[in-house]
Amino acid sequence: MLGFFFKKNFYDGWDNVLFIFVPNLILDLFFLIGGGLFYLGTKVNGTAGIIIWGCTVLLVITAGSILSLAWAESAAKIADYESAEIKPFFTSLKTCIKDGILYGIVLFAVLLVSAAGIIFYFRPVSGATLPFIGLMAGSVFFWIMLTIISALFWYPSLRAIMHNPFKKSIKKCFIILFDNIGSCVVLGIYNFFLLIISIIMVGLAPGLGGMGLSRVNFLRILLKKYDYLEIAEKEAAGKKPVFRNKIPWQELLKEDIEITGSRSIKSFFMPWKE
Repeated sequence: MLGFFFKKNFYDGWDNVLFIFVPNLILDLFFLIGGGLFYLGTKVNGTAGIIIWGCTVLLVITAGSILSLAWAESAAKIADYESAEIKPFFTSLKTCIKDGILYGIVLFAVLLVSAAGIIFYFRPVSGATLPFIGLMAGSVFFWIMLTIISALFWYPSLRAIMHNPFKKSIKKCFIILFDNIGSCVVLGIYNFFLLIISIIMVGLAPGLGGMGLSRVNFLRILLKKYDYLEIAEKEAAGKKPVFRNKIPWQELLKEDIEITGSRSIKSFFMPWKE
C-alpha cells in the first residue's frame, strides 16, 4: 500500500506541479505580511507588541487553514484522476471560509496551549534542576499535544473527501489516527521530508499544496480499507473473524494500479516522446 501511495502521489504532484504553486504562492504572501507585522510588533513595547504577535499568528494560521481546505477540494479531484483547474480552486475558497476560520481558531488554541505548557513544564529554574515528576508530566503533556496536532492535520482531507460537518470530521480525525498509527507515522515522516524541501524552496514546492495532496491521496487509499471491512463483516455475519491487519491491498488497489501505471524517466521530462 505504501509503495503504491508514494508512486501515485509523486505522479500526481509532478503532473500538477504548476497548479500546486498557486496555494503555495498565496501562503507565501501571507507569510510576508505576517513577517512585516511581526517586525512591527518588535517596535512596540509591552502588551501591545504581544497582541500584535498573537493576532499575526492567528491571521497566518487562519489564512493557511482556509487555503488548506480549498486546496484539499482540488487535491481530491486530482487523487480521483480528474482534471483540476485554477478557477474552481478560487471558487471553493468562498465555501471554505467558515470551516477554515473554525479550523484556524482550533489550531491556534492548540498551539497556544502547547506553547504555554512547554514553557510551564520545561522552563529553566536558576540554581535547580527540573524535578523528575515535572519532567515526566511535561513529557506526557508533549505527547498529548503532538497527538492532537497530528490528528487535526487530517481535517482538510476528511472534509474534502467525506464532506461531513465540522465536529464530525474532527472526531473522525482522531479515529483515523488511532486506527492507523503506524501508517500515520510514516506519512508524518514523509510530510516532514516535504517540509524540509519546502523550506529550501522558500515554500514554492512542494509546500502546502504538495503536503495537502499527499494527505488526500493517503486518506483516499485508507478509506478503501474501511469499505472492505464493512463488506467483509457483513458477509462474515459473526461466523468467522475478520482480521483487520490482513487487508488485501493488492486486490483493493488493482484498478488504481492499472490507471496509475508506470512511467520511464524520459516521460517526466519529455512526455511528447513517449
